[in-house]
Amino acid sequence: MALYGTPITDGEKPPALLNPALAVEVLSASTEYTDSTKKLAEYATVSSLKDYLMVAQDEYFVTHCVKQSERQWVVTQYADPADIITLDSLSVSISLAQIYRKMAFALPSAEE
Repeated sequence: MALYGTPITDGEKPPALLNPALAVEVLSASTEYTDSTKKLAEYATVSSLKDYLMVAQDEYFVTHCVKQSERQWVVTQYADPADIITLDSLSVSISLAQIYRKMAFALPSAEE
């Protein structure tokens, strides 16, 4: 989670951030369905949340969801390391190469 502005928390230990602008999920085979369906629906109800990134852990692939309203998202998928993702909610841009800068992926075999 990331925010722009003053954090609002629930007062619990540890505190939960109530006004995130961005949520990021690193996908795995066991969580991909939940992250792209149930969590997306839950995040839609968070009024402050504007950007949701789902990041693949085994390849260059990021899905960027930008909330237009509680019922509408604009979805863009990125797969090239040179692709730039703009997060208007935080006034920043980041490339896939930056997101995956410490990752080394196996090259595909000639048979694939």
